[in-house]
Amino acid sequence: MVPRVVVLFFGRFSQLILPLALVSVVGCTPYRQVLRAGRPQQLTVEPKVLEASGDLVPITVTARVPAKVLKWERKVTYKIELHYRYDERAAVPKREYLGGLQFASGDYLYDPTDSRWLIATKSFQLAYSPEKHPGHVTARGFATAVGKDIRRFRRESPKTIELAPGIITTARLVVLRPRLDFTPETYVPAQDSGTLELPVYFPPNMAFFNGQYGTNASALADFITENVKTRSIRIVGGHAPDAVDAHNPRLALLRARSVQKYVVDLLDKYGYQNSTKSVQLSVSARPHDWTFFLERVTNSALPEKQIDAILDIVNGSGSYERKAARLADLPCAEYLETYIYPMMRRALVVIKHAPRAARPDYELYLIAQRIAAGAEDANALTEEELRYAASLTPLLEDKRRIYEGALQTGLSWPACHNLGLIYLKMANQELTPRVRTILLKKAVTNLTYAAHRNPLDAELWYHLAIGQQRLGNTLESLHAFDYAAKATGKPELMRQLFADKGALELIAGQPDDALASMQYAETTTQTVMNRGLANLLKGDYPAAAAAYEEALKMTPDDGGKLASYCRAIVAARAHDDTALGYWLARTVALDPTAADRATQDLEFRDYVTMDLFRDALKQ
Repeated sequence: MVPRVVVLFFGRFSQLILPLALVSVVGCTPYRQVLRAGRPQQLTVEPKVLEASGDLVPITVTARVPAKVLKWERKVTYKIELHYRYDERAAVPKREYLGGLQFASGDYLYDPTDSRWLIATKSFQLAYSPEKHPGHVTARGFATAVGKDIRRFRRESPKTIELAPGIITTARLVVLRPRLDFTPETYVPAQDSGTLELPVYFPPNMAFFNGQYGTNASALADFITENVKTRSIRIVGGHAPDAVDAHNPRLALLRARSVQKYVVDLLDKYGYQNSTKSVQLSVSARPHDWTFFLERVTNSALPEKQIDAILDIVNGSGSYERKAARLADLPCAEYLETYIYPMMRRALVVIKHAPRAARPDYELYLIAQRIAAGAEDANALTEEELRYAASLTPLLEDKRRIYEGALQTGLSWPACHNLGLIYLKMANQELTPRVRTILLKKAVTNLTYAAHRNPLDAELWYHLAIGQQRLGNTLESLHAFDYAAKATGKPELMRQLFADKGALELIAGQPDDALASMQYAETTTQTVMNRGLANLLKGDYPAAAAAYEEALKMTPDDGGKLASYCRAIVAARAHDDTALGYWLARTVALDPTAADRATQDLEFRDYVTMDLFRDALKQ
């Protein structure tokens, strides 16, 4: 048997020359010849210690093998298979197949410095889960028959070689504390009618509307096809004060008329309780709508100084075009282009529908309970009455049953939103993973309905983003956060929204985007901690250290345990031995269980045998 030789090279990547030991096979077959020709081989793994980035662990492996393996390429192919092995304490350790590097035609290149060698490079992704730490990437060589069943016609090296340990999970030390507030339910009998405001949006410099653009065009169609008794529909067109939209003075009116045609077509096709004769339709335009613009700006996450600068321009002298040009020169112009202007390219549809009657609270609650129990017809109360009845009980289960009854009479956004929050809160209390997933899916479904029916409300998109994040749908959550940032909400909500958006971008492995979002967030322990993590991941250790020390002064909820531990990680990455000893000792004093955590954490792999590390854990 050929002895195993492992040569380590210092540097960023782990590079191991790994001659794979051979097992004798029957006869002098091409399998054996290929395996023998494949040594010695060089495997380069990047990074040398695996590190989670969001929900994934990226791995890149480069193999360099002698070109002699191609001698039998028509019959036998040389391949290196990679696995991730973990849970070593189990009777049978778990293995997850990552993929392979195959030296077949088209899968390799000749080494430009030495044509006697072949090079193959491939990137892999390992889905992160807590049980996969600790573990190792392993490699094993195979010789497989070309065009044959590889389960029968292949030979393998008997030795499995460990390439890289894993997993560093520092990138997952994100702080996320969302606010989940119910939409207040009020029950006041309307004197005239209920009102629904539904904006529909347009691409820049476009006026054609076919119900396909934007997330809420279908909500307009749903409302009309539900045939809720409607008195009037007013459509008001608008445009953004940027160079793309503002050059066309008729654009706002053209947008309103395009939506009017769409509404008329729906009424003619689906209306039986409403028609173009019974519903009063009106169209108007607001081509220079500074009022709506300032409403969006003052309810945004922009700092007060930047809001004041915008107010000075809009309320000052000069033409509309001159003011728009000055806005484009402001430091916050990118924010305006990203979050404000897209919501101004719209036509606002204002719908007034039939009035409601009033009942006392006790009567509403009793009837709602009977409806929820199936002892009363769902039509005994209106959807608005059922929603209000749900707000009269503190029990989540009672709220759930009543809101589900309310949705039998119509998909209103307050009912969908509050039912979605109920499912979110129930999921927080659920211990069974399968049931928790079911509850989260129901939450996301209802929150999606709510956001699409009231798309200008930032809170609805914000809660949808949180639901998607808890369900593990990171990309969908980021999309919802983008919509939330462009919608309208109170300044404190918008600052919280950008704080949580930054947290999610960190979870997704996007530290630069996270820092950009958090500049509009309020300075809280969450924001400061996450700013520290973003700078740590970017390699800006002084900024990361300053942020974590600032968080410690703010008395975080956990007494500073996480901030102190993260500060020790900063010291380890910066190779500051003195600071490492100090912050580890402080962390263990705050939380004795941190000693075991630090021992297992690969961030401290270069220190675990040092006296300063051991002394710090004894504090």
